[in-house]
Amino acid sequence: MNNNNFEKVREFAKMIQESAAYMRLQAAIEANDNDEALQKKIEEFNEKREALQAEFHNYSNRDMDKMNELENAVKACYDELMEMPTMKEYNEASGALNMECEIVRNMIQQAYQGINPEELSSALDAECSGDCGTCGGC
Repeated sequence: MNNNNFEKVREFAKMIQESAAYMRLQAAIEANDNDEALQKKIEEFNEKREALQAEFHNYSNRDMDKMNELENAVKACYDELMEMPTMKEYNEASGALNMECEIVRNMIQQAYQGINPEELSSALDAECSGDCGTCGGC
C-alpha cells in the first residue's frame, strides 16, 4: 500500500468518526458511564457472576441447589441490565456501527477480489435484514 492509500484511509477514518452512527455510539457510551443505576446493576451482575464462578470452582463442596439459584440470579440480573434504557440504546448504537463496519469490510474485500469499484455492493443493496445469523453472506 502506498502512502497515498494510507492518507485515503486516514481521511475515511476521520469521516467514520464524524458520522452519525459513531457519534451515537459515543453518546451511548457516555450515557452508560453516567447512569448510576446502570453502573450499580453492572456491579450487582458482576458480584452475582463471581459468586457463581466461586461456587462452580468449589469442587470439593459444590452445592448444586446453590449453583442453580446463582445461575438464575445471574440470568435475571443480566436480563434486567439489558432492559435498562441506556443499555438498550448502547446495544442498538453498537449494532448499527458494527453493521456499517461489516458492510465496509465486505466492500473492501470485494475491491480486493477485483470487482469494479462502481459495482461494489453492500448488504444494504440486497435489502439486508441486519440479522447476520440468517444470511448466506454479503
